[in-house]
Amino acid sequence: MMNDMAEFSLDSIVPVNDYRCPPELKREKYSSLYDWVNAHLEHPVFNDLADCLWATPKDSTISAPERAFLYASMREMKAKNTLEIGTFTAGTTQLMACAAYQDGGMVYTIDPYGADRAPGLIAAWPKELAERVIFQPKFSTEFLGPLSNNPKFDLVFIDGNHRYPNVLHDLYASDESLVPGGIIIGDNAEQLDVMDACRHFLRDNEGYEGVGVHLTLPIPGSGSREIGKYVDTELRPRGARSAFVILRKPERNFLQDRAITFWVANIRELAAPVIKITGMSELASEIRVVMHLNSHPRDKHNPNLQSLQFIESYKVSPGKFSLNIDCGLELSPEADGQVNLATIALHQVTRLGLISDLCVTWGDTELLPNSNFLPS
Repeated sequence: MMNDMAEFSLDSIVPVNDYRCPPELKREKYSSLYDWVNAHLEHPVFNDLADCLWATPKDSTISAPERAFLYASMREMKAKNTLEIGTFTAGTTQLMACAAYQDGGMVYTIDPYGADRAPGLIAAWPKELAERVIFQPKFSTEFLGPLSNNPKFDLVFIDGNHRYPNVLHDLYASDESLVPGGIIIGDNAEQLDVMDACRHFLRDNEGYEGVGVHLTLPIPGSGSREIGKYVDTELRPRGARSAFVILRKPERNFLQDRAITFWVANIRELAAPVIKITGMSELASEIRVVMHLNSHPRDKHNPNLQSLQFIESYKVSPGKFSLNIDCGLELSPEADGQVNLATIALHQVTRLGLISDLCVTWGDTELLPNSNFLPS
């Protein structure tokens, strides 16, 4: 690999192959994501990097500051595995491949509509870059599904379908595949659905940090490269022409008791709001069920479901057990597709004895367990 690197220069692709993260921008020097991101945007080395990436790679559709932050983040963490959701013209993929090439990493990129487009674009690159990319023509629901066999990712770049339920799914599914302390970068956060989904995700995932980076770009054709930048932690749209979000996963699990969380996205209907929980209990025990049902923030038909919570405790006997829970929810028929995510956390109240083989179903739908919350 070292011989290849000596023979191949990135200058013809991106003129930043000598970029090194300044010591004063290292993540460990900052107590919050907000301070770390702000320090980047104000640092001359970072702004020089953004200037170098103003028009390259030519097929990248994201802004120069976002390119710079994506590239700098990968280089700083020496990312071994990175995921891009939404290949499109593969311009941003090429930028990520340049970072991966220098640190011996791999870029996985998915696009269900890119089978006839992306492979040819990637094959036209220098082989040193092309061999750093694995393209799959899949939806994120398939690629990040429960039967997938992917590595854990250091960074996930989300630039796929920007509708609220799709973004929310991609955030939850990415979290499942992200290393502790990993980064999620979401594009097109100037769109209300993207910001809404990110706020929703942050509200329900303790320990995560999130910031929005709002950009005022120069008028096309003006020749100016002056960019206004504003960072906030509220993730509220501010009328910027371009924006992106940065989320950081906590280094550790914040749940202190035995718990496992099950989740399901894109709920289309709730004809029979009965949840069935089955499992095996070593001893007599007590389980606390904490359920959150979240609808679209602009759901006019079911405004009370925007963050509905159901909490109840149940005693179970030794051996196999089955609980049928009627949470008493009804949806307006007009709200089809509006309820986007349900999470059900099971907490073992009594700490004696093992509870195992848990399964949660909602009608005919089996919910997915989130391994981040499996008991240790």
